[in-house]
Amino acid sequence: MAMEDLASKGPLKTEGLRGLDEAGYEQYLKSEDITVTDGIKAMPPKVGTRFVADDTHYRIGWLISEEMTQKMLDHAMAMKKLIHVSSVEQKRFLNKAQLTEQMDITRGLMMMSYPGFHGLGKWEPIWVILENQEEFDEKMNLTDDLAIDNCTLWCVNKELQLGKTLSDYFGKNEKSKMVIKAQKKGGGAPQREPMIDPNTHKKMLAYYHQKTEEHKKLEDADEGDQYMNSAWASNK
Repeated sequence: MAMEDLASKGPLKTEGLRGLDEAGYEQYLKSEDITVTDGIKAMPPKVGTRFVADDTHYRIGWLISEEMTQKMLDHAMAMKKLIHVSSVEQKRFLNKAQLTEQMDITRGLMMMSYPGFHGLGKWEPIWVILENQEEFDEKMNLTDDLAIDNCTLWCVNKELQLGKTLSDYFGKNEKSKMVIKAQKKGGGAPQREPMIDPNTHKKMLAYYHQKTEEHKKLEDADEGDQYMNSAWASNK
């Protein structure tokens, strides 16, 4: 997504200019708005051969050549396909080597498109990712990310301990299918997985609803001769 945005809308503006169009800069400059003034000074030189307006005004809109832009977009799409959920159904496995290869290709494309990241600010998401400059603060970001030293694995209501393998807990039956969840330490066991999937649950509810309606109709039809079941009624 970071590469797609860069390829289609150009470099990201500094935080003080995001959401503002260039025509509106003068108004803020006249009022001596420090945020806008510092933002303009912090912006890197414009690099590009063509202009495409960004409706959100978060990016400057200056794009590089169509050939390189298309290569960046094509590779972004290839990465999306690689990690798409359909890979599970197609039994295509993902490993670290594949992801590392994709990152290397991305880095190569960036060096061809923006040599030395020239024309990009240090706040550009793709730069931050490739240079591993992402800062994580669990309290500030409020995300579900789990740090290694504050994470524990659970399976069938058992907390798995470091240093042990699955066979230590469940034997060596290779045909077993298990759901393993990551939890924060001290958070207790995670919520159990439902015994049936949502579609089956819906079908069961529909079936029981249909049976209930049929039972009601049968009761309504029998109301006229219920006395025949009474103790004083003769079956003749």
